[in-house]
Amino acid sequence: GFHVYAAGLHEDRFRQMEPGLPERFQAPEQLQHQRAVHETLISEGLRIISDSYLDHAQQVCREMEVPFERRLAEGKNYVEILREIGRDGYGLVSLGALGLGARRRSQIGSVSERILRRSPLDVLLVRAGLTEGRGVMVAIDGSPNSFKAVDTALALARTLDQPVEVVTVFDPQFHITAFRGIANVLSEEGAKLFRLEEQQQLHEEVIDKGLEKLYRGHLETAERMAEAAG
Repeated sequence: GFHVYAAGLHEDRFRQMEPGLPERFQAPEQLQHQRAVHETLISEGLRIISDSYLDHAQQVCREMEVPFERRLAEGKNYVEILREIGRDGYGLVSLGALGLGARRRSQIGSVSERILRRSPLDVLLVRAGLTEGRGVMVAIDGSPNSFKAVDTALALARTLDQPVEVVTVFDPQFHITAFRGIANVLSEEGAKLFRLEEQQQLHEEVIDKGLEKLYRGHLETAERMAEAAG
């Protein structure tokens, strides 16, 4: 269980606001006293709140009979999370998709997005309040990472006793549109040189049939992986 709090940020903001305080609070000894009180309140207050989050996580783990270790850090949230990820040999990072600072209609928070883009580990992004579904969906494109996703989905599905559905998507229209875009900017001489009419017919046949065959092959590979995993 890992939580980051930003006491330093609050202290910096407080000092930035000091010039706007009423004159009676501007005396050096008064400022020093206010800083000390504010620093204590913020540092201790945030630590108490942070400990309460970890208390809850620890209780959940205790009920599930799962070992739990608690860690706190002070600093910039995503920076400290990434530092922790790289420090201790974890195998999976689990995050809420949205935190307390969620914006209306957002589907993913800024911290979660930064972790997703930078983490060298698998990240499990969790949402609250969704209706229960069935099964595990995995999307593949033929890349090694996508087939590793199939492998992980199969392991999850076996543990949860759920089916797996593998999905792949290809877009022949994109290639056709791109080809036509090239054709539209070529000069008459260039079009003759590239024999555009013949090329377009060949391109459409190769792209339409070739892409479908390629992506069906990806699905067949995933199917063989599933059969091998039972």
